[in-house]
Amino acid sequence: MHTTAKKRFHLLILILFAGAVLAACNFPAPPILPGQPLFQDDFSSHASGWTTSDSDVLTMDYLSNSFVFQLREPNIEAWSTPGVDLADIRIEVEAVKSGGVQGTTYGVICRYQDPDHFYFFLISDDGYASIGSMVQGDKYLLSHATMLPVESILQGDNSNRIQAECISNQLRFVVNDVLIAEVEDNLYTHGDVGLMVISSDRTGGEVRFMSFIAHQP
Repeated sequence: MHTTAKKRFHLLILILFAGAVLAACNFPAPPILPGQPLFQDDFSSHASGWTTSDSDVLTMDYLSNSFVFQLREPNIEAWSTPGVDLADIRIEVEAVKSGGVQGTTYGVICRYQDPDHFYFFLISDDGYASIGSMVQGDKYLLSHATMLPVESILQGDNSNRIQAECISNQLRFVVNDVLIAEVEDNLYTHGDVGLMVISSDRTGGEVRFMSFIAHQP
């Protein structure tokens, strides 16, 4: 082949290869299907990024394939987040109160902006529950004026399966496969997810979370 023709041939090959690479780069990502995990953790590794803490009044940390909150005084509020940013999600966790007197409250967070702005879904170990929001550092209950009794909550030191749905302006709360509350609110549209525990007004408490998964709804 003539030298000039060879050069043209090689140039054509390079152009075709570059075009194929650009086409691959512009190829749309596959859609996220309903039910597909967006973030999940079995708490087997510190590398998953949950906020930890250790002080005289509070410990939050990974322990034996779980994430544990140990609150050593009454009326302590604590939460941990992994540092993700999600919009419409369905959260599922398995959790159990593993220490302290009745009155310990625990659950999950969605659309966390900062410590003063997020939604929370909480149950208590004596059978009460509510959906609420943190706004400028103040807690507001959205589903009812107070936490209401819920039959599906397993009280005491029994494990509970908690599900929270944050979809558009719809907030839905499911405990042990029973829908217990749903509200509409459009204050927050996306943000981090998290775990939350509040000790009783009498003493501290301990809660263990065994799993966490956020699905595409």
